[in-house]
Amino acid sequence: MNKLLLIFILIGMCSLHSQQAIYKDMILAKVNGKIITRFELEQMTQRYQRQIAQTYPKEIAQRKIAELKVSALNKFIEDIIIKDEFTSKGYKVPKAYIDKELRREIQSRTGGDRSKFIAMLDRSGLSMEEFRDQLRDSLSVSMLLDENVRRKINISPIDIARFYEKNRAKFLTPLELRSSIIMISIKDRDEKQFKQRTEEITLALKTEGFAAVANKFSDLKTTTGGDMGFKKPAELNNAFRSTLLELEVGKVSKPVKHGDNLFIFKLTEKRGGDAKKLEDVRSYIKSYLSDQDEMRFRHEFISQLRKNASIEDFSKKGIAKNYLPSLKNTALLPVNLKVKTFWSTPICSMPWLAPWIYSKVKTSSKWALAQVSLLASLSKPAVS
Repeated sequence: MNKLLLIFILIGMCSLHSQQAIYKDMILAKVNGKIITRFELEQMTQRYQRQIAQTYPKEIAQRKIAELKVSALNKFIEDIIIKDEFTSKGYKVPKAYIDKELRREIQSRTGGDRSKFIAMLDRSGLSMEEFRDQLRDSLSVSMLLDENVRRKINISPIDIARFYEKNRAKFLTPLELRSSIIMISIKDRDEKQFKQRTEEITLALKTEGFAAVANKFSDLKTTTGGDMGFKKPAELNNAFRSTLLELEVGKVSKPVKHGDNLFIFKLTEKRGGDAKKLEDVRSYIKSYLSDQDEMRFRHEFISQLRKNASIEDFSKKGIAKNYLPSLKNTALLPVNLKVKTFWSTPICSMPWLAPWIYSKVKTSSKWALAQVSLLASLSKPAVS
């Protein structure tokens, strides 16, 4: 009993010492009386922040991370007002729905091994009941969005046909041109030699195939028969592109001067450039229009919920809320704040202390375990 009392005294000392340091500028928003903290936002986005930092240069990464945090905070706010609306209407998530989703999660994460899944939750500082609560919240959001957003979506065959006709150019298959080329170098010949070589090629093209003439006369020796393969028009320079687009398949162009060389082209093959059939893109169009409608209906629904909600977004002012609750209110704070409060104090930052407290509490009190269980699995967060 004395050991357990000592544990609670230590936790209380940690909390008292650190409240001013931790809660200052830590509240990003208050939604219907519920707070959203910077710590929660960082925890939610840290994996994506690492991915961005590893992918982009520093300045771009900083901008993208800032945008990510804004989006994440908006998602936090929206989820709270949606869950509150769900509750206010007296809706409940059926237990069977939660059980089904839980089975899916266990199958997805640990191949159906429930024991491994529970161990994984324990390492993350979550009990099975807390994870079920998370699933319940997620399902409540999804169910309300289904009713107020997704059920309104109705894309008809006429809608699809109209979109196709209006945006036919978007459904063109990529145009590719296959050509062969003969190059005559100007700078390596005097005027008489250049004229002679041009006449030789012109006469040869009347009696021989283009590939044979290219092999025999072209100064471009990196191709066989002058074959340049398929190229998209955008991959060609302006002079070559305009020449090839004007040619019919099988036809040979007039000589085209470019730089210190003269070029003769033959368009050997052409593919793409035609509009895909409506049936080939019907499912894509339906999906696209459905996504557009969902975004529109969701925006309308969320906007209405926001009007009826009490939202204080301190982040828009460039600073977070200086929030210093009394000890009697600490139990109402998110568990992540309690964890951060615990870790931030000098006495609790001692590497030997947290495991000792955890080992003692684990066999003593369910309530104490709920408050401290996350400590052994989380790394010490930085103090703002």
